[in-house]
Amino acid sequence: MLKVKIILRLIKKRELIKNNNLIVHSITTDNGIEFEGLGLVAKWLNIIIYKAEPFASFQRGSNENYNGMLRREWKKGTDFNNISYEELKEVENKLIECHAKF
Repeated sequence: MLKVKIILRLIKKRELIKNNNLIVHSITTDNGIEFEGLGLVAKWLNIIIYKAEPFASFQRGSNENYNGMLRREWKKGTDFNNISYEELKEVENKLIECHAKF
């Protein structure tokens, strides 16, 4: 049953990328269970998966940078069910604007 759930989740991720016309060349992950089976999506989309080594956050630099910026807005453990779509979009726009200045 677990395998079926994983496959369905992977299909949903693939459809999300395809339906939104996202251009993805590679994905860098850590070793979390949430990335289990991502290799199958990589085959479907013809992309490369890079896995960062444990305790090597520097291997995911842009991810860690964005996490740091998000933490300025919301502390670790924030319940995102209590945050409105408008608030999320506002922070997203701030991050995009900040990134564009580099």
